[in-house]
Amino acid sequence: MFKSHEATLAKCLTIGALSLAVIFESAPAFGQEPSASAEAQPVNTNQSQQGASEQDPEPDVVAGTFDEVVEQEVRENELSADIQDRIDAISEDTDAMASQYRASLQNTRQLKVYNRQLEDLIAAQEQEKISLRKQIDDVTVLSRGVLPHMQEMIATLEQFIELDMPFLIEERRRRVENLKDLMGRADVTISEKYRRIMESYQIENDYGRTIEAYRGELGPEGESRTVDYLRIGRIALLYQTLDGQESGVWNGQTEEWSSAPEYRIAVREGLRMARKQRAPELIQVPLPAAEEVH
Repeated sequence: MFKSHEATLAKCLTIGALSLAVIFESAPAFGQEPSASAEAQPVNTNQSQQGASEQDPEPDVVAGTFDEVVEQEVRENELSADIQDRIDAISEDTDAMASQYRASLQNTRQLKVYNRQLEDLIAAQEQEKISLRKQIDDVTVLSRGVLPHMQEMIATLEQFIELDMPFLIEERRRRVENLKDLMGRADVTISEKYRRIMESYQIENDYGRTIEAYRGELGPEGESRTVDYLRIGRIALLYQTLDGQESGVWNGQTEEWSSAPEYRIAVREGLRMARKQRAPELIQVPLPAAEEVH
């Protein structure tokens, strides 16, 4: 804008200088008298008037030219301002589109990385699906072999309990019956059934490593009496009446109870140790004779 005003001012000064030059050329020099030739020559009044009339319009022409130049410069300045506004608008639009383009490139790069991660995840899931299908097929095959095996385990446990010493016999028989009922339930998984069977086996196994005292009935129904039982692992099963006057031991060979009055004190002390009423110590108990295994 400043450059355009300077150019306009220069043009105006040039026009003004030309106008002054024309005026000075038309007038005699200051202090100079007219020449003799000019005095001698007759003056043509008509020509003088015509020349004066031809020279009079020159100041108006110069003024009109100056106004036109100024007006032209104003129009050019306005046009330049309008063009600059358009340029600024285009520049702003360009910057906005460039920023949007950079953001789009960034989003594209992020989406590519995310897509690669998803592809890896999908591939891993496909492998997992294949593995799960194989496991399901294996479970189906395994189920066909495991179910009969579990039935055999329950039957073996039942047989073992009936051949073992008759301690906690009702409790142990109920445990086997519960396992039989469990095998017929469709809402229980095979793994849970197998766990319950193994739990029962573990309980039976623990009986051989512990000492226990409990109270129960002795004798046939209608003639039974309450006694205290003493189990020492699986090597000895004894009883003693509540008054402490009678003691007995289970005979595995005859599968009957035998009287053992000589072990009355030992049974009493063993009951106290099993109930944690005294410190453990050695006691004498009858043991079955060793049998030859064929």
